[in-house]
Amino acid sequence: MFNIIYSILPPNDREHIHRHSHTIALILRLCRDFYLIPILLVFINILLHPLPVLLRVKNAYTFKLKELENDEKDLFFVSAYYYEQGVYENQVSLVFVAPRDAQWERRKLIVIRSNEADSEMEVMKVVRATPHNLCKFVTLVGTAVLKNDIQNLKIVVNWKAVDIRYLPADNTQRDLVVCTPPIYHSVRWQNVLLAAHVYSKFGGHLQSYIYSVTPALFKLFEELKRLKGISVDAMPDFYGSKNLGEIEFGGVTVSNCDCLNKYKVSVLYLLFECGSS
Repeated sequence: MFNIIYSILPPNDREHIHRHSHTIALILRLCRDFYLIPILLVFINILLHPLPVLLRVKNAYTFKLKELENDEKDLFFVSAYYYEQGVYENQVSLVFVAPRDAQWERRKLIVIRSNEADSEMEVMKVVRATPHNLCKFVTLVGTAVLKNDIQNLKIVVNWKAVDIRYLPADNTQRDLVVCTPPIYHSVRWQNVLLAAHVYSKFGGHLQSYIYSVTPALFKLFEELKRLKGISVDAMPDFYGSKNLGEIEFGGVTVSNCDCLNKYKVSVLYLLFECGSS
């Protein structure tokens, strides 16, 4: 670029530039160096005082488990399904919501199964379903394979045994189940209304979730259940809780995990709708 500009200059100007070429080169080099100084200062400042997002990512991937704070000891139970037969025979799958920095997926959780004859303890395998570290709370899925059938189920958390309400997985054979995001007040209800008519026409089954809705919308869902056979389950009202206001995507991951656990033994295809409001 400099050569092109130099070639179109008048001869007198070119001679002047050639005579002071060393000085011009020095000025350009100094300008370049001074331009890099602010960038260098910014990087030094970030190293000394990391941004909150960088700190959050660093904490999430550290190999050292820290002691839990009081507000990090909570493990919010969402649902549990028990599989009596098939590929997942005698397996129980649970869905939780927990503080991100507590890293519950790296801690040991114990499941206690009991019936009239005996009881047993199994270590639950916990995986994190939330793929990022941008939200304060993440979704966890826990699974444990039990040796015999169960009547009572407990989970040991913070040295305390807590009763877990479990449901049998849906065993109705279907070709397609469509899982929709949770509805909070009047958000996304139009999507559910459209899906209830479209998918049922082609033999699909709609699984919807509600946090809290108006009485009019509740009546609408009751009519859809009666006319179209859709399934509607209530989800914990995380939005109504002060401590659970930072769940990702409006609870989409929570509902998708619940829907997968509920239908994975009986359906050929699962479709997850993640439409925005």
